[in-house]
Amino acid sequence: MITASECRELAQSYRDHAPAVGSSQKANLFRNIAHSFSGLATQLEVLEEMYRHDKCVNSNAPERRQAAAPLAGIEWKQPVQP
Repeated sequence: MITASECRELAQSYRDHAPAVGSSQKANLFRNIAHSFSGLATQLEVLEEMYRHDKCVNSNAPERRQAAAPLAGIEWKQPVQP
């Protein structure tokens, strides 16, 4: 499963590569992907906090890994070097 930290690393990598990809259209796409990964990182952090809170309040709360199951098996890759 991808973590918030990994999403932030991918976001930074896409941001870093944006100026060197050639066209402004490609650079814009790289920045948009970076923004998406940053947003995903934030959402994963919110989800983690919700599960932490649920676990403290309700010992019958579902395991964290159940919520993350849709991300299982997805392979995330660094952007292609220009």
